[in-house]
Amino acid sequence: MSEEISRQEKVSITLYDGVSMEGVVCVNMPSECGRLSDFLNQIDQFMYLSCEDDDWLINTDFIRFVRSL
Repeated sequence: MSEEISRQEKVSITLYDGVSMEGVVCVNMPSECGRLSDFLNQIDQFMYLSCEDDDWLINTDFIRFVRSL
């Protein structure tokens, strides 16, 4: 039986138009697939990014790459 884990991970996201932003995503995944890449692969259309000044709902079709900080 897999146990759900939830953790916050600081990331840098770069969009196809060149815009980059840094913030925190909340990764909710079973413990056996708790990597950031697993989380990103299971997202349907939008992801929530909490930045220092603003919060964003990002269409994943526009994300060029994401990296952990």
